[in-house]
Amino acid sequence: MGWSKHMVVVATATVTVTSRMSEIVSAANCNGCIYVLGYGGHVSRVDTGAPPPLRLEKVPEASLIYPFIQPCMTTFSTSFNQLVESDGEILLVRTLFGRKLKELEITLCIHSNSFPVIAGFEVYRLDVMERRRASVEALPGDQAVFMSPESSFAVRASETEGCRSNCVYFVSQKPYCFSCRRYGGATTWGVYSMEQKEVLFEQAVTRRGSVVLTPCLLYIVYMGQKMHDDPSAVTASHHDMLASVLGSKDEAQRSMVYTYKHGFSGFAAMLTESQARTVASLPGVITVKANTHYQTHTTRSWDFLGLDHDQSSPSGLLKKAKYGEDIIVGVVDTGIWPESRSFDDSGYGPLPARWRGTCQTGTAFNATSCNRKIIGPR
Repeated sequence: MGWSKHMVVVATATVTVTSRMSEIVSAANCNGCIYVLGYGGHVSRVDTGAPPPLRLEKVPEASLIYPFIQPCMTTFSTSFNQLVESDGEILLVRTLFGRKLKELEITLCIHSNSFPVIAGFEVYRLDVMERRRASVEALPGDQAVFMSPESSFAVRASETEGCRSNCVYFVSQKPYCFSCRRYGGATTWGVYSMEQKEVLFEQAVTRRGSVVLTPCLLYIVYMGQKMHDDPSAVTASHHDMLASVLGSKDEAQRSMVYTYKHGFSGFAAMLTESQARTVASLPGVITVKANTHYQTHTTRSWDFLGLDHDQSSPSGLLKKAKYGEDIIVGVVDTGIWPESRSFDDSGYGPLPARWRGTCQTGTAFNATSCNRKIIGPR
């Protein structure tokens, strides 16, 4: 069986060790010996049949770290490696991570594409007598491995309903997002095929520990004009509204990704489809829309528009347009700061003769705020 690191305390209570229990990542019991994986990646063994005091001995050539780090996939943390007892043998299961963008069925937070993603697993069989570990291309018999950062175990697929053999079933807890100041969202679970050497799918669960496999999406909730001048009061009202749907303020704060509290009222939150429908039905909510990802067409506008940089040809579009001279541009905005150097009209000529607009004054915006660049604020 696979043991969680919290269960090891009982098994090693009488063992003479120099390291702390907090340094133990995983442990497994096999043929009268307890095998322990430490944070350094090394495997140690306790022979429970030896005379006391029991001792923790490092197993030679059993490290999960060097030299098996690959350039494109690497272990993000040793805590994602586990020991598994399988038919009287100890398997070392190592999680491989990649930074390649990966399309999941859910979005954990607006920055989740920057997180390392599970790219696969490597499995090794520990051979204590030969002091080596051998790569395992296929799990023995009809076995499958279940693993998470906390524990692991092997099962026979023929005895486990809905289980596929030669697969690794995994649970992944997304890392802390320092931009959102929260963890990456819902826990995910997935299946990796040892035969196909790929993750077959990865699915989100609504809450840590939940068995409800309902995907969460990032939804934008628009509530129109804010009802409070105090931004903190606006945020508190958003938490109260979300708590009425999710059941508690703690759940609301974990789900909330961003709150719009200045120009208008609204928030962005990780919700299931049914939760989003409930939020949409609440008083004061105008729209609830799933977040949409857009891909930029280009970062080279000149080339995208087919414009020649030096415009050596007399028939070039920029030359024909007199490089934008006398072009009047209209912008819809929530406000500007006319004192900014961006609105300096130095070098500008007179206003275009065809201009028929006016400079409309208002609160803290007088006629002197207009110039040959800001020509028609309304």
